[in-house]
Amino acid sequence: MTFSLVEAPADALLAMVEEGRADFGLSVRPAPHQRLQYRRLRDDPFVLVCRRDDPLAAAARRPGRSSARAPAS
Repeated sequence: MTFSLVEAPADALLAMVEEGRADFGLSVRPAPHQRLQYRRLRDDPFVLVCRRDDPLAAAARRPGRSSARAPAS
């Protein structure tokens, strides 16, 4: 048996499965018009990873606070 792991954007993974170049893919939920069947494996929340002294670390501790306005570095 041969096993290959490919990291690619969701659209590329979907194309690989549709074209038979991959047996399955692990990705975000596909658009409803896709010809493929998907099964949700689990809910995976997004998390913020930063240094403890980063201003976003303090903001992330407050529930409901959005960090969308924080400048990208």
